[in-house]
Amino acid sequence: MKNFACVEIHPQTKKLLVYLKTDPSSITLEPGFTRDVTKIGHFDTGNLEVVISSRRDLELACASGSLHTVAGSVGKAATDRREITAFLT
Repeated sequence: MKNFACVEIHPQTKKLLVYLKTDPSSITLEPGFTRDVTKIGHFDTGNLEVVISSRRDLELACASGSLHTVAGSVGKAATDRREITAFLT
């Protein structure tokens, strides 16, 4: 098993920060949604930060495939998509 993602849960701001171990230059970055943290850094795995703060963000991330490979990690943080959606509302 490889470590390919880190999920940070921020209850005060109702945000999930998902850090993916991927090349940020391989996707089109969207301000406020995705960010290259290669040179900024953080305390865990991943070069691409995906900010999920609404249902729309969650749907966009799932539809774009950004979270397709992270489903297992997100599943450990919340047992299903409804719980993630409830967290965001």
